[in-house]
Amino acid sequence: ASITAWLDGQQIDSFDNIRSPVNITTTKANLVVGNQNIIRPPLAQPTDVLTGAIRLIKLWNTALSAGQIPDAQQNATAQNNLIGMWNFADGKGNDATGHNPNPAVLGGGAAIVEIQDRDFALNLPRNAAALTIPFIPAYAFGKESFTIAIKLTATAPNTQGLIFSQVSTIKTTWGKKLQGFWIWLDNSGLIHCSQSDGQGNILDFATTQSIKMAGNPHTLVIRRQVTNSQAITTAWLDEEKQSSYANQRPPIDITTQNADLIAGNNPAVLSGRSAPTTIMTAEMNLIKIWSDALSDTQIKTATQPNVAPASLIGVWDFANDQTMDITGTNPDAGQLTGGATVIPTKSSSP
Repeated sequence: ASITAWLDGQQIDSFDNIRSPVNITTTKANLVVGNQNIIRPPLAQPTDVLTGAIRLIKLWNTALSAGQIPDAQQNATAQNNLIGMWNFADGKGNDATGHNPNPAVLGGGAAIVEIQDRDFALNLPRNAAALTIPFIPAYAFGKESFTIAIKLTATAPNTQGLIFSQVSTIKTTWGKKLQGFWIWLDNSGLIHCSQSDGQGNILDFATTQSIKMAGNPHTLVIRRQVTNSQAITTAWLDEEKQSSYANQRPPIDITTQNADLIAGNNPAVLSGRSAPTTIMTAEMNLIKIWSDALSDTQIKTATQPNVAPASLIGVWDFANDQTMDITGTNPDAGQLTGGATVIPTKSSSP
């Protein structure tokens, strides 16, 4: 049995045991990060835990090659042998592979906290670029209330276009209609959340103040809140409420039964008769979706990992070069097309 250690992609030591490998398989022992009361002198060192912040844990049931080790944090590394991955950005400590349905249990003061400087982002550099997230039943959330948070940076001050959408094409006696929603920025700098039930009923919510999304990352939140048979759509940017609109008619049902979630290029939207006709070229750090309307107080902390976990149905933070829904709700990774990539947003620490 040969045991080898790497730090930041560099091998630091290796030991070849001349005896036969010992079997350390356990049948019912939990995986523990931090304090483990069973491990104590005189059985073994250490006598205390290493205090710090842990961003990622990955386990494989095979020995990675020396060539794979430097890229071990990336999503595609030895995917078939990956038996567990925890990056904690969902606030619950879920195994993002979906193998274990139970979240981790925190104790003794351990907590999951937000790390501001995310290492990776979804890069949408041109009009064809898209991240397509395969549909699952949990994403049919458009009948009543919902909340969507997106953290992104536009590539230029005047960048406009489609940001995020979910639509189906419905055949009607009046021709083909879209059912679903699409979030976009127009050439006046106004945020839109267009909603359609596929039967001719459309609500195009738009903010009243012009905004810019270039420079530092900005957090956009769209909330639809159904109260007393009335749908109220509200938008926030960087914790500041932009505008709100209460539709006097009953809320339209924009639920789709098979439409993927798409960041960037969605041909069904861009080929339609209404705006937009291009995508917003941008870098996205985070996408979060709740199947309920968050409170105004929760909106202000929407990017943090522990907000309304009961109604949280999807989180994509692109950390560690991955496009998985880290809540574990969707076992399939999102597909990158048209030049979309996941890129590092800051240099590695020395």
